[in-house]
Amino acid sequence: LEGAFTQKLEAAASELAEEEAAREAGSAEDEAVPEEVRTLLGDRETLTNALTQAHDTRVAQLDAREDEARAREVAALKGTIERLQADEYGRNRGAVVEIWNLVHVEHKNELLELGAPA
Repeated sequence: LEGAFTQKLEAAASELAEEEAAREAGSAEDEAVPEEVRTLLGDRETLTNALTQAHDTRVAQLDAREDEARAREVAALKGTIERLQADEYGRNRGAVVEIWNLVHVEHKNELLELGAPA
């Protein structure tokens, strides 16, 4: 998406540079174009460098946002996994205690049946 935008921007800039070159040659009508724009359009290398720098800056910003989103997702996943592990540990611990109590009660009942003091 960014590449397509950059290509369209470069095509538009090239078209404007050609129009400016025609204006300077006197074959086109003189429109109200600021001097800074004329200077930039007159020097193709500077124009290309400016467009490349703008593209690189946008890509860097997008990469930074992607990294931030990835970091948030990883943190959320880590939190979810930790919560699930804690829940599972609690559930398993509860099951072990329940089994231990059942065995303890059964053992006590067996001792009572044998006549031994509990």
